[in-house]
Amino acid sequence: MLRDEHFKAREAITRVEDPEIGPIAMQNVFPKLSASPGGVERTGPKLGEHTDAVLAEWLGYDVETIAALKAANVL
Repeated sequence: MLRDEHFKAREAITRVEDPEIGPIAMQNVFPKLSASPGGVERTGPKLGEHTDAVLAEWLGYDVETIAALKAANVL
């Protein structure tokens, strides 16, 4: 797929810089619209990258509770 001429012509595969592993080939935005083509700017977050923010901002956990969950190997 990464070498397929059809995918190449349609720009279906793009390269994105990952901070840990370097450049990575991945699927581009689909469908590609002429007026608003969009694009991929980054890879997804690392596992657990946003856990503290979700627990605090969305679920209302305080710093102590989050620290206790980490100490108990829950997170």
